[in-house]
This record gives sequence, structure tokens and C-alpha cells, in this order.
Amino acid sequence: MASASPPSTARARSRRSAPNERRAADGSNGGARAGGRMNRHRAADVRFTLAALSALFALLAAWILRYDDLKWAVVPLVMAVGCLALASAGRRESQDAAPPDADEIRAPTPLEARLGLAGFALASLLMFVSLTVFGGERESFALAWWSFGLAMIVALLAIPAMDGRWTPLIARVRAAGGVQIRIRSVIPLLALGAILAFAAAIRLYGLDSLPAGLWYDEADNIAHAQEFARNPGRIPVYVPSTNLPSMFLIPLAAVVELTGVSITAGRLVAVLFGLLGIVAVFLLARSVAGTPVGLIAAALAAAMRWDMIWSRIGMHGISGVLFAALAGWLTLRAVRSGLRSDYAFAGAALGLGMWFYSPFMLFPLALAALLAHHAIIARPKIRDLAARIVILALMAGFAAAPVAQ
Repeated sequence: MASASPPSTARARSRRSAPNERRAADGSNGGARAGGRMNRHRAADVRFTLAALSALFALLAAWILRYDDLKWAVVPLVMAVGCLALASAGRRESQDAAPPDADEIRAPTPLEARLGLAGFALASLLMFVSLTVFGGERESFALAWWSFGLAMIVALLAIPAMDGRWTPLIARVRAAGGVQIRIRSVIPLLALGAILAFAAAIRLYGLDSLPAGLWYDEADNIAHAQEFARNPGRIPVYVPSTNLPSMFLIPLAAVVELTGVSITAGRLVAVLFGLLGIVAVFLLARSVAGTPVGLIAAALAAAMRWDMIWSRIGMHGISGVLFAALAGWLTLRAVRSGLRSDYAFAGAALGLGMWFYSPFMLFPLALAALLAHHAIIARPKIRDLAARIVILALMAGFAAAPVAQ
């Protein structure tokens, strides 16, 4: 009859076997992680290939449309849309589209809540002053402009307090000993920087002679900007000669003040808006289909003939690209996160866009379609979605209040 092993021997065996079990478990986990990384890399390669094919088909369709009939461009256009849809469908949501962390959606601390409410109250008071001054016959609108600018700054700083986002952000920065930048996140930014450098080069080359001459609206904008530079207090909300808001002319007046009156003054401002629009297109496309597609979209926007031409003409139209892409990106981010503050940021972008180009007033229809799609597909609680849409609309109305007045 076999005798039982002494307790000390059993403990020794268990101690010897424990490391082997841990190594086996670590090996299996490591293999699973490696397999997961390989699958993610393969999926990313497939998405990038599909996105590249979409761009090639789109370019082919554009070439056919230029030299031939529309019917021959239908097939490459359908292929381009199909490849882009496939690239978007199989993609995991990016970091900026992922559900918010628990720290982000927790209720704000009492201090942060009070500061947020105080910020919104102060912003509302400043906006009231701005509307009052803009609405009267005044010798100077300087107080109205300063009040509007401060109201927007204070409101934008108060928005994150709606979801208690300042407290965890400050805590993370303190815990990390400052702001940390990962090399992996810098690589796409370097690629975007190269695209912007290329876009700036082809927009600045021969800016004083291409396109030739000076459009009437360009000359009118420069003349008003020269007057605004002489007397900043007399800048109105609307410019009667073009029936457009005057916000585009404020940076133009700054350029005139610095460089003097020239044919390139207005065009430099258009170049700036064109470059910012490329960044906004990158953010929107990255949110939809990932970083590779975002970079492709930015490169296409940089080389697009329409965007390049209107970035070289000192008129308001190019600002529509910036605010359409920016408002679209922020609204898409809002419907994915569900955060009230994200809806407020989307409303701010929408309202500020009203200050630059009047046809942008049609863009809320595009956002309404996006929100309707979200309501049908995601089926959120209607009451919650309606409350957040009200927040978006209120913030848009707040930012555009002087224009609407």
C-alpha cells in the first residue's frame, strides 16, 4: 500500500510547478496577444488598400468626367463608394470615437459644477452686452466685439464642466507629471504636416499673379478691410456691399495692418482657411474610417482643384470647407460619445460657421440627416437624444446670435 507524501514534499512540488504554470499561462496569453496584433495589422492593411483603391477609382472617375461622358464614370464612382464603405465598415472605432471613459461621464464635482454654471452665466451676460451694443446706433462697436469674443472663450471653457471633464483631465496631467506625447501618435501628425507643407507650397506659389487680375469681391473685401484696420471700432456684423458677415474681414484687416494693401492680402487669409480646412477634413475622415483614410482625404483636399483655386482667391467661400468638416466631425464624435459637452462643441462650430459664409446656413440640414441616421440605426433613448440636440441648437444659436440679430 503506497504511503502518502509528506506535506513538505507536496509543498515543494507545488512551488516547483507554479513557475511552469505561470510560464505556460504567460506564453498562451502572449500568443493570443501576438495573434490579436497580427489580425489588427492585417485588418488595417486591408482597410488601407480599400481606401487607396477608393481614391484611385475616384480619380479615374474625375478624369473620365473631364474628357468623356458621364455614363463611363458611373462604374468607377460606384467602385470608389463601395471600397470606401467596405473600408469603413470593418474598422474598429478610433480613439476619438470610442465610448467615453468612466472618468469622463461621471458627474462633475461640486466645485467644477459651480464654476461651470458661473462660466455660462458670465458668458450669457457678455453676450447680452454684445447684442445690446450691436443692436443700437453707436459710434463704436468695440465693446460689442470684445464682449462677443470673451463670451465665446468663457463658454468654450465652461462646456467641459457639463460632464465633469476638467477634474479627471487635471488629475491625469498631475499623475503623469505633465503632458505626455507618444511617438506613435506623432507619426500621423508628421504625415499631416508634410501634406500641409505641400498644400501651402502650391497655394502660395505665384499668389500675386495666379489667378490673374483681381475679382470685384476681392477688391471690395480689401477696401473694407483697409477701413476696418483704420477704425476697428466701426466693424459691423454685416457688410452691405456683399451682404455677408464681416468675420472673414477681421483677419484680413490684420494682414492689411501688418503688410499694407496688396493683391495678396486677402489671398493670404484664404490660404490660411484652406489649410485649416484640410486639417478639419483629416479629423472628419479619420473619425469615419481611421488614420490612413484621414491622411488620404487630407492629401486629396490639398490637391483638389476646387479647394486649391478658392484657397488662392481672397473671398469667403473657402471658409465653408473648414466649418462644414469641423461641425461634421464634432457632431459625429458627439453621437458616438453621447456626452452633452461634445454636442455643445458641435453647436459652437456650427454657430461660428454662420459668421463667415451665408450659404453655410444650409449646413444644419446635413447635420439633421446625420442625427436622424443615428436615431434610426443606434436607437438611443429619444428623450436623451432630444435633450442633447437642444444643447447643440442652443450653443449654435449662442455663437451665431449677433448674426441672427
